[in-house]
Amino acid sequence: MQKFYRVHGDNIVECERVIKYITQVVNLTSLTKRFSSLACLAVDIEFGYTEAEYNWTIEMFPGFSKDNRSQRWQSNIFEALKANGSFLDETPDVIVTKVENGLETILFAIEFCSALQAGNQAWQRSGRAYSAGMAKCPYIYIVDFAKYELNSKTRKRIALRFPNPAVTYSYISFSKFIGSLVAQAYIASEEYRRYDDSYKTFDNEWLSESLICDFILNKMLGNNTLPIEKKIFENGFNILAFLASKNRSNKNFSRNDWEMLYKTNDNIIKFSKSKTNHFNFTKKVAKKSYVEGQGVLAFLNIVKELSVGIASKDLPFGFIPTNKINKFIEKIKNIYPHIANDFEILKSLTDDCVICMIKGFKPKGDDARPDRGTLLFATMLVSNNASILTYIYGPLIEKNYNLLLSNPVRLFETNGFWKAVLSSSDFIILDSLLLNDSNEIINKLIDNREIKRQFVQEIYLGDFSRPSISNIPNRYGEDDVDTVLHYIFSYLLENTFEGMCNPPGGDWSGLSIRLDDCEYRWLSLPRVSNNRSKRPDHVSEIVIAGDKPILFVVESKECGNDLEENIGIRLKEYIKWLMTFPPSVYRDSNNEWQDADEIVNINSFEMISVGAYIDNTRYDNSSILQKSKCDLLFLFTPNEATGVWKVEIMVNSASKKATRIKMILLRQLKKEKSIIQIC
Repeated sequence: MQKFYRVHGDNIVECERVIKYITQVVNLTSLTKRFSSLACLAVDIEFGYTEAEYNWTIEMFPGFSKDNRSQRWQSNIFEALKANGSFLDETPDVIVTKVENGLETILFAIEFCSALQAGNQAWQRSGRAYSAGMAKCPYIYIVDFAKYELNSKTRKRIALRFPNPAVTYSYISFSKFIGSLVAQAYIASEEYRRYDDSYKTFDNEWLSESLICDFILNKMLGNNTLPIEKKIFENGFNILAFLASKNRSNKNFSRNDWEMLYKTNDNIIKFSKSKTNHFNFTKKVAKKSYVEGQGVLAFLNIVKELSVGIASKDLPFGFIPTNKINKFIEKIKNIYPHIANDFEILKSLTDDCVICMIKGFKPKGDDARPDRGTLLFATMLVSNNASILTYIYGPLIEKNYNLLLSNPVRLFETNGFWKAVLSSSDFIILDSLLLNDSNEIINKLIDNREIKRQFVQEIYLGDFSRPSISNIPNRYGEDDVDTVLHYIFSYLLENTFEGMCNPPGGDWSGLSIRLDDCEYRWLSLPRVSNNRSKRPDHVSEIVIAGDKPILFVVESKECGNDLEENIGIRLKEYIKWLMTFPPSVYRDSNNEWQDADEIVNINSFEMISVGAYIDNTRYDNSSILQKSKCDLLFLFTPNEATGVWKVEIMVNSASKKATRIKMILLRQLKKEKSIIQIC
């Protein structure tokens, strides 16, 4: 019997990762890819698993509907999560659903991360885990283990960077608290090396890629996944203990501390207080982060004196024990005497108080995304075992400050950072520069307990089903451009290799090229090499007999007018710059990544710059071609009446290579009778 599933994702690449995980653990009989609509790729697979045969169709829906202003699909897949208590605008990379009897039911969510797990990067996505967990939607955060920090100028490796053990523990703690799977799972990165000295005591069995595959498949089959989930958590804790063993400082939990905490199942606040050798909370505050007249350093000194650190000195939060709350209040009154009476409300605290110090905002008042994650990381770690006081010292936009005082619900609905603050904080202290004509410094204590209770409610319904979503989008955009580009370079053209595909919501973790039967890969890519270059959205390679391999470097947009001036030149400059450095790794036919130390000759390739977008009669494509300085333009036009994508290739007459390359593309693509119509 045929079963139908869907993978809703940020982009087509992340949707396809789910398919790849499934095919790794089944006995595949057949796999066919097709377009089920102009916006959705689908996979028909037949496979055997545990002595049974299965026939599945999995549709991929790239590009979420994230709000009513950009409603891509007829309804928002996140509505079912929000109805069950997921109130944050923090969305995972992928949501997998089952379609049956006209209903679509969410099964689980996944987040992918290939970024360097250094500093606050390790907890930037905590809000996504928290949001899924509050709805009791099973959630796995898949992290590449481990990455090297690179010298920004030479791209030479400096050191392996590991996440703070407390991040992994926050998932374990939070999952126990809510009674639903919220797990961090590690897989081997391209740079993972057993022979690196840093891995001497590391066991390969702690990596969880096979468990992730088993979880995905069995969850979709409707089987019991509790044994798999238990093993994922065990692996996570084993890696946590490994990470803790590498830090010998007495201002971090030791491996023994973590093992005791895990074994006793105690809450981390109680455990921290019980340690005879506990350390105080401290935080580095850059001088440029505050202005004269703010009491940031004085406040920090009080916190250093009275607080207990949680897990690590490197975390931006600690807690004031209940027996020191009154002393804490008296001391901060001296910093802010003009609002001294406001702090009396803190005497009503009956539990320990976590102090989370965050800048919160950039110099112009824009949200600092890592700080949004910090609060939710702290919330997951302490799991309702303490009150939370958030201290914000970054500059405030006057409009948001006024909303905070007059209509916090409205502020919650319109701003992601304030949504995290208002839903996580029991109290808020502001010591901030107000961005207005007077540039006054605002000092204020806000009792946020009632607002927090209003947002954080136990409203879990246990029903993740909604009417099945149409696979015809309300509008076509950049997600569709990227999907069609991916389909062309991955499945239609002969002798091609897709070295990078980074649609919206993806990551620029790496770029690969092939030469002489080897794949060379550059990792941790910067956005720009200099003011003259721009990192491409796509890089694909086509090999023509008797010719140099051709590298297509592509900038994709929804609208042609969004292509920047000289972008074609800047895309090429980026590749030229990157290839002045040796690749990070390479692999040959044995498929094992190895360190690379030789530069790949850029002259071994031809390079063609491409601008790609949805065609529209409002655009003067000739002017766009001239402005962008691209060698080629790919103009995409969806035709629902005929069920095909019309793809017109325009040539820049100033490019001698472009006409010849266009003819090569047309010759190959016209052999295909598919949803793609090339002209």
